Amino acid sequence: MSYLTGRNSRGQRAPGTGKAAVVHEILAGNVVERARRLSRLRDPRDAFTGLIHVGGRRAAREVPQLKPELTGFETIVVSSGLPTLLPKSFSLAKIRLE
Repeated sequence: MSYLTGRNSRGQRAPGTGKAAVVHEILAGNVVERARRLSRLRDPRDAFTGLIHVGGRRAAREVPQLKPELTGFETIVVSSGLPTLLPKSFSLAKIRLE
């Protein structure tokens, strides 16, 4: 499966074969493409459908729904070598699994 298909992909290759570079390119491509689409809007409010989602455990939160053309750029990177995989400029929150 291609790395750039936007689908689940796996990168099991030997060290030094460019896996980190591929991850960097995917992340950069997602950021740039979403920015292109946002830059075409006349008004920031045009990014939303008008539908409001309400949720939250402790306090109700209202979250406006993005238009479909601005979604789908979510990326999850899982790696045992994550500190070496992502650029130093990335700051990832530690997630505690319970």
